[in-house]
Amino acid sequence: MKVDFGRLLLVLLVASLWGCSSVIKPVNQPVDPSKPQFNGRLATQDKRDDYHVVLAFSGGGMRAAALSYGVLEALHDIQLSDSSGQSRTLLSEVDLITSVSGGSFTSAYYGLYGDRIFTDFEQLFLRQDVKGSLISRLLSPGYWFKSLFSGFDRTEMSVEYYDSNIFRGATLGDLNPDGPFIEINATDLASGLRFPFTPSVFDYICSDWASFPVARAVTASSAVPVLFPPVVLKNYAGECGYKFPVLEKQAKLVGESSEYGRYIYEALEKLSDAETWPYIHLVDGGISDNLGLRSVIERVDMMGAENIAQQNRLPSEIVIVLVNAETSPESGIEHSPRKPKLGTTVSAFSHVQVERYNLETRALFKRRLGHYRDVFKQHYQGEKPLHITYANLGFSGIADDEVRRFFNNMPTTFSMSDAEVDSLIAAGRSLLQADEGFQAFLDRAGATLPDTPPARKQLCRNLFGLGC
Repeated sequence: MKVDFGRLLLVLLVASLWGCSSVIKPVNQPVDPSKPQFNGRLATQDKRDDYHVVLAFSGGGMRAAALSYGVLEALHDIQLSDSSGQSRTLLSEVDLITSVSGGSFTSAYYGLYGDRIFTDFEQLFLRQDVKGSLISRLLSPGYWFKSLFSGFDRTEMSVEYYDSNIFRGATLGDLNPDGPFIEINATDLASGLRFPFTPSVFDYICSDWASFPVARAVTASSAVPVLFPPVVLKNYAGECGYKFPVLEKQAKLVGESSEYGRYIYEALEKLSDAETWPYIHLVDGGISDNLGLRSVIERVDMMGAENIAQQNRLPSEIVIVLVNAETSPESGIEHSPRKPKLGTTVSAFSHVQVERYNLETRALFKRRLGHYRDVFKQHYQGEKPLHITYANLGFSGIADDEVRRFFNNMPTTFSMSDAEVDSLIAAGRSLLQADEGFQAFLDRAGATLPDTPPARKQLCRNLFGLGC
């Protein structure tokens, strides 16, 4: 049979145009007005009186997920004892985990399953060729058929894969209420503002937080623009009669004191009107904050540091750990007079933008932390001295040049070798051990961080000729 390729091409073109006009409807549901979902649980409320621990997991693909996992494993190995002789892990003291992009896979999984993460997360995610699996699905006839006729795209394919292979159909409502407050962050494409998947924000848009799939939230947090279409939410603001006066009041106060605060407040005002802003398009959280630190700043500033200090009994130890998987890769363009290729140029441009923004975020956080420290000390009433520890765990803190170069040249991808995963997990522990502020905190707490497990130390020895 002779095939008319011209007609076939026309049919495919028409089908393609038809597929482009198909849109998968947003899956977030409106909230039942008779059942307010905001449970009053705020990340600023400490679970215990003596410690308040905050973790920030940066973006960086599988690299960030593995490094964050290594820090969780290390915190789990640190034993604390109270006056009654009861022992507990430092990980159990964590009150808030704020995460972006690759780091959101680790935070979400721990938020759902707790210590079970140490039994199956490596095999389910860290040691899987996720990139290869997604590409294989992308090239399959089934994907093209769904794409042409239903609007099923690369983002929806990723949601489907993460939902079935990692998060097992879990929704945000399945996050453990007795565990840390998990804040998965994406970026609103229209405003450029951070969008946290929290009950309060979903209340603000009158949407049901508890039924929203974790896989979709994590996909939004890691949806690199252009490579992945945005995750779309329907804005139901105004339909449930719900107002979040604390958020609006504090946003207005912050807006009156800073240009950035005014920008946030104006965006919230627009978002509260669903007729003028009916849809929310979410992309990678790293666009608005690739470190997860601005989440802490905005949270405290919105609530007011003085209000927090007056309304909550401050613990004697506040610990903030930034797990920073940022790299400084060697492009090599400075060694040649030739104009770099398009891919090299785009890669270098993206890296410079992220690096400069990260630098600005860290500087801003240090300034705000100094202000918070002054305010908290004015209102602190504890018997022990108040200490605020900030540990910035990044590859720049690795002393050995060869080891630092190895990590800095790791790509941002979702496929890594077992050796790379083991090295990153070991690096999380090593960076904690090397941080002087964190070690001082452990001394005050009468705790120690066990050394790197022998198997991983031997692997590092094989890779670098030294232990990690």
